[in-house]
Amino acid sequence: MCSSDLPPAPAVWTDAPRVDDGFIARLSDRYMAMDARYRRLEHIETLTAFDRSSDVERPVRKCMERVWYVGNDEFRRTIPDSSAAEASSALPKDAPPFAKQKDSALLYPFTRAAGPDTYRYALEGEETLEGRATVRVRFEPKGDDRNKLRGVVWADAKTAEPLRFDGIVCKPRMFVDSIRYITEYGPSENGAQQIRRIRIEGAG
Repeated sequence: MCSSDLPPAPAVWTDAPRVDDGFIARLSDRYMAMDARYRRLEHIETLTAFDRSSDVERPVRKCMERVWYVGNDEFRRTIPDSSAAEASSALPKDAPPFAKQKDSALLYPFTRAAGPDTYRYALEGEETLEGRATVRVRFEPKGDDRNKLRGVVWADAKTAEPLRFDGIVCKPRMFVDSIRYITEYGPSENGAQQIRRIRIEGAG
């Protein structure tokens, strides 16, 4: 089992998002629809690295990447950005795209790729998040926990749309003690729910 500093887990679990699981199944459907939109459209991601060695966070590196999919393969191309703190890190405009390594890709819960034998889920109850009624859903790996996470998702109590994801990687790569992903979701320019911000906290 992987370690976590999240609140203690509940006692009642369900093996996978099934139709008769109600809310968890609806949440899984929302995630799959969001993933389908993400893979269908080319988009731009802005990545900023912060120095947290002092009391005040300081941005030390910024870059932008163009992301698209061919089948199930993800490709990225770095976009030169004159505002980046380290301009030398930007690749030339004609640089070839690079593909995401499949063996290092995290397998997220609530997705079609995870399947029924990868995670188990539990409803933890309702909670108000930024003025909205939400349902907390906990997840943890079943069996082998490589490339998997454990944590909690907050979803809208009425629509089951995900609002926040807080997950810790079970087995980080060498020389890293811990990696935590905090994802916030919200309406995109076309009105559909999408990822708006991901914060990655690492130590080691």
